[in-house]
Amino acid sequence: MNALMINAFKKIMIVDDDSVDRWILRRTLEKMKITETIIESQTGAEALAVITNYSAHKEELPELIFLDLHMPVLNGFEFLDALEQLSREYKNRCRIAVVSSIESESDKNKSLGYESVIGYFEKPVKEETILRMREQLNFNQAC
Repeated sequence: MNALMINAFKKIMIVDDDSVDRWILRRTLEKMKITETIIESQTGAEALAVITNYSAHKEELPELIFLDLHMPVLNGFEFLDALEQLSREYKNRCRIAVVSSIESESDKNKSLGYESVIGYFEKPVKEETILRMREQLNFNQAC
């Protein structure tokens, strides 16, 4: 593992109603040592509540959110719609990686239409994919 990748992110959030999928992604992130903190939410509503609770301390927002699309209560698209309504500070800080176990070109195209979404990925998310995300985010921040 490249020493520069250790704790590349301060905080990552996983939003997925499937506990097995959350566990697999969390274990991958822990193995990679790519973040200091991993927070998990089972629904989009729970994740939105966590994010908006950081309103006074936006520097504490997760830098990367792995978002499942198909969840009860508040699905991934509803979460993205709500995030779009928040201030630019939220959208600039919280980059979204949409993840899905369902291969759908229409879901992919719709997801990529959101400003905060950096990509659409099939589950399980592989280490190489996470490394490419990090490189992409580093490049975008340098511009």
